[in-house]
Amino acid sequence: KMNVLVFNAGSASLKFELIRSDSDNPCLQQLHTLVSGSIEHIGGDAVLSQLQGKEVIDKLKIDANDYNTATEQALEWLEPIYIYYF
Repeated sequence: KMNVLVFNAGSASLKFELIRSDSDNPCLQQLHTLVSGSIEHIGGDAVLSQLQGKEVIDKLKIDANDYNTATEQALEWLEPIYIYYF
């Protein structure tokens, strides 16, 4: 089993997803999203959103003047979730 954290940077956004592979066989990948989110309006009034599918289920205003800060904010937000799954 393996967990993977994926980031996707856009023009003023950062999307992220923590994925679990429940298969020991790499040919039979069974992937499950543990948590996903996005940070919108990087460099402005940034908002971190927790997603379920494409639906926003929670929002939090954050300070994210650049992608480095946005990434740090995402990792800080994910830390309790990461600890729970590891």
